[in-house]
Amino acid sequence: MFITSYDDTSRNIINVQRNSMNFLTLFSEWTGIKEPTIPENCKMLSNEICENQDDVLNFSNNIMKYSSLPEDKIPE
Repeated sequence: MFITSYDDTSRNIINVQRNSMNFLTLFSEWTGIKEPTIPENCKMLSNEICENQDDVLNFSNNIMKYSSLPEDKIPE
């Protein structure tokens, strides 16, 4: 993920896993938005390990673990 704004003066690299199902949590943390329906159970813009970051939706709209997907090798 890459986040930028016109007035950025620093670069932070987050090495822990994040998934897009928590986008509103990340966006609200970044912009300072407080909304009771958006969970604040993890600091998304840090290297804090957060729960359920391995969850993804498959093409049948079912939640599954990203780590359970087969490796998708690029043919040589």
